[in-house]
Amino acid sequence: MSATADVTQAWLVKWNASTLTTLVPGGITTDYIKFSLPEVDRLYPHAVLVVTPYQNQTGRHGCYFDYRRVTVIVRAKNKDSLSQVVKAIHDTFNFPNQLDYSFNPQIIGGYIMPERIEDLEQTISQKTDINAKFIEQGTLAWVVKTQRLEGHT
Repeated sequence: MSATADVTQAWLVKWNASTLTTLVPGGITTDYIKFSLPEVDRLYPHAVLVVTPYQNQTGRHGCYFDYRRVTVIVRAKNKDSLSQVVKAIHDTFNFPNQLDYSFNPQIIGGYIMPERIEDLEQTISQKTDINAKFIEQGTLAWVVKTQRLEGHT
């Protein structure tokens, strides 16, 4: 598995084991294109998970550190709903909470860095057919660091 796939899998496992499955009835996807398309009958709140490389890998002695930016974008119909989901996301993923990589023996350590790199809530306009509707959007981002055995991306 790639480092991006490993972090994505670990994040989704933790998400699905939390109260977020109830608080976000529209679910979480990793398909940003589908998430970006307006849908009249989409359930709210809903979310997208985007995992991308963050900085160069560093390593020595047969292992290396990999850094990924994890961004969660949540959309809700009102500020109260968005605030409730954002709080639950913080409670689930903020340091000292960690991800479980037991599914990949090539990962010998890893953690969510203590500092969030983005935490923004805003009102956006989303066009559906000829009408524009305003929805609330929260963007949260962290850096996830994993220690991996050399030779395994």
